[in-house]
Amino acid sequence: MLVVGILAGLLASTILGRSGFGIIGTLLVGLAGSFIGGSFFGNQLSITSSTFANVLITATVGAIILLFVIGLLIRPYYGRKRA
Repeated sequence: MLVVGILAGLLASTILGRSGFGIIGTLLVGLAGSFIGGSFFGNQLSITSSTFANVLITATVGAIILLFVIGLLIRPYYGRKRA
């Protein structure tokens, strides 16, 4: 589970071009992404499979969704000028 989380976090960060989370942040993004992807694919699309490749793809898609949402929430704060 931890290996899938790290790999999914790394793949999602690479695909979206995000960095700076560190190994713990990447692991947490990957693990949270695996839950998001699992609930999306399992509950919404009724796709379930337990092969390593399918679990990794599911976790990576969930991590991409999570990083995209984090980017939408954080971006407005970095663009502001400081007084």
